[in-house]
Amino acid sequence: MKKMILQIIEEEIKATHNLSETADQFVERVTQLFVEEFQHLKMYAPLGLDVEVIEEVQQEVLDLYRIKTYGHYSLQSYRLSMLQKSDTTNESIG
Repeated sequence: MKKMILQIIEEEIKATHNLSETADQFVERVTQLFVEEFQHLKMYAPLGLDVEVIEEVQQEVLDLYRIKTYGHYSLQSYRLSMLQKSDTTNESIG
C-alpha cells in the first residue's frame, strides 16, 4: 500500500497546473486517487472499515508528503523549486 501511495504522490507532486493547491488539498486529492485505484484493482475494504481505511490512507499520504517536501515551507514552494531545477537543468543541457 505504501509503495502505491508513494508512486501516486511522486506523480502528482510534479503537477504544476495548480500551484496554489494547499497541502490539505493535495493530501485529499491523492487520497481520493489512491482509493479509486484501490477500488479499480478490486481490493475492497471490509464493510464498516471504509472510514478507518480512508483515515489510515490519509495519514500515510500526509506522512509521505512531509518526507517528500521536507525543507520547503509549502507545496507551492516545493513545486516552484522543482520548476527552477528543471529550468536550470534544461539551460545547462542546451
